[in-house]
Amino acid sequence: MMQQPKPLRRAMWQLVYERRDISADIADLLISAVYTDNRHGKSDDLQLSLSNLDGRWSQSWWPTAADTLSWLFGWQGGPAQSAGQFQVAEIELTGPPDLIQIKCNSAGISTDARTPRHQGYDGQRLGDIASTIAARHGMVLVGTPPDIRLDRVTQNGESDLAFLTRLAGQFDAGLKVTGDQLVFQDRQALAAADTVLQLTPQSLSKWSFRAKTHGSAAAASVSYTEAGSGQTQRATATAAQARTGPAAGDMLRPNVRVDSPAAAQQVADRQLAAARAGQIEAQLDMAGEPRLAAGSRIEVSGFGRYDGAYLIESARHRIDRSSGFTTSIEAKSC
Repeated sequence: MMQQPKPLRRAMWQLVYERRDISADIADLLISAVYTDNRHGKSDDLQLSLSNLDGRWSQSWWPTAADTLSWLFGWQGGPAQSAGQFQVAEIELTGPPDLIQIKCNSAGISTDARTPRHQGYDGQRLGDIASTIAARHGMVLVGTPPDIRLDRVTQNGESDLAFLTRLAGQFDAGLKVTGDQLVFQDRQALAAADTVLQLTPQSLSKWSFRAKTHGSAAAASVSYTEAGSGQTQRATATAAQARTGPAAGDMLRPNVRVDSPAAAQQVADRQLAAARAGQIEAQLDMAGEPRLAAGSRIEVSGFGRYDGAYLIESARHRIDRSSGFTTSIEAKSC
């Protein structure tokens, strides 16, 4: 008895523009939609390419800056993945053929959050600093920043967003803005989380791995002041052997002030971990996989020395009229 062929999977999507679902209105106009989800240092973005042959997008449907929209995507019959809310940032008309390109950034990043400030924080934990800045902009702090108490840290002409992004990166964490949420992600906690998906050569359409063998830090040293004597001491963290070979490299000496040996050791450990994260970088392409998001842990097998756990740094989900639903991720070894 002949087996019946499996039905072709079809992508599903929904676009809500200024609180109105316009999916049916633009179903025949959408050429492609690309949603990029980033873990740290970059806001998420959405890029739409639509046909403008009848001129509607350059006339009555002309988008305006700061219009809000939301995007959902997935496979028909499966769960839909929300990409969150976005604001129109750039509109471009190209041709021929007559197309409109709408580029959107994650909503919630106010002008004030990008304004340079000068401020010092004394004897505060990283989470307290993040909470203060989140409250300043009417945002909600989500996630748990690393529990580190800093003797002194200075925001010197940086915007609140740039300042917090720098601190998060120094202490092996990630930071992003999603809507009204200021999201902290501890990289070490993410790396220890459950695996979302196992990937093999058979599940990928294209792959690339790059291993770093030189230029990584081998140790980190952080100074602290002894409470009794007032003398300056140091705590040092040393790297273990990496997957790509023996640990080798420079000594990190971060300009961070702490007030105890325990805090100095914690900072040294995290600074070194942040510097050595991602000894192997991978770029993996596959059929659309909505479960893959920035910050997710995956396992890779079938690639020899490159096998193991990876953390997704960015996930790009593309729905295209000609190529269908595809996903491309950039990941670093845990």
